Amino acid sequence: EDKARALKEASESMESALEAAAEAKAAALEQQGAELSAAAASRLATELANAAQDKARALEEAFEAREGALEAASEAQIAALEQQEAELSAAAAEDKAEAIARLRTQLVEDKGSVKTGGTGDEADIEQPEQTGGTEDEAEIEQKQVELDAREASAQALKDHEVLLKTIKRASEIGFSGGLPVLACVTFRSLLHWRVFELEHTGLFDRIMAEMKGAVETNTDNNEQLTYWLSNTSILLHLLQRTFGAMTRPIPIFDRFSARLRSSSPSMPAKAEDGIPGVQQVDAKYPAFLFKQRLTAFVESIYGFLRDNMKKEITPQLGR
Repeated sequence: EDKARALKEASESMESALEAAAEAKAAALEQQGAELSAAAASRLATELANAAQDKARALEEAFEAREGALEAASEAQIAALEQQEAELSAAAAEDKAEAIARLRTQLVEDKGSVKTGGTGDEADIEQPEQTGGTEDEAEIEQKQVELDAREASAQALKDHEVLLKTIKRASEIGFSGGLPVLACVTFRSLLHWRVFELEHTGLFDRIMAEMKGAVETNTDNNEQLTYWLSNTSILLHLLQRTFGAMTRPIPIFDRFSARLRSSSPSMPAKAEDGIPGVQQVDAKYPAFLFKQRLTAFVESIYGFLRDNMKKEITPQLGR
């Protein structure tokens, strides 16, 4: 019995020792697993951080490359325009030189024919020579005027293209001193070129096409719509105050002014006519047609904004 009891106690102590050893081993394995998990997590975090840095570096390099490409493209475009201008100037100079050379050759031939076909009287010979010289000089002057007109027309076309490109990039221009730059630049350019006084011009149609294209592609963008509303309304206001005869009040401005006067009793009943430093323009039919189309365009932009605001506000009112 003592031996059996001793064997039983030994067996129990062995089982306890084995259980303790198993628990210790399990604890060690758990600790090792935790250490491995922490190391793996740290390694993963390091890899993610490195990947993020690489991606940011790649994006920065791509952005710098894009900026460099844009600058190179701009420089190339400027160089191409300068080269084109030089070619046009050279061609005009060549045409002018050829015309003068032809006229001089013709003048010499005419003088020779007068000398060989005369009667011998010096007075009779000199008089036709003087008359022929005057006519040739007048013809040369006429050719010069035509060449100057061609050069002026080519320069005007180049200036018009610059303005149209500026309108196309209007979203990059913005405001200066609280005023829309594009409206002021467009008005000053048209005023300087005296386009308002032309009987026939296609520049107004091209300007309207550029502005309509920019608005029609952003009818859901309130930021762009408000930007174009400010530009077109300011341009329309400048036209209204600059055109002379046949100018009538613009209904949309009448409505805005009435609302402002009703909210501000101190506001004068009528705005001052004209723009300081700008003379009234005797505008022709294309200019008045442009103002009429611009008025309708302003009202259409206002309509787009009104519809967008209704779409945003209506769901809030239904709650």
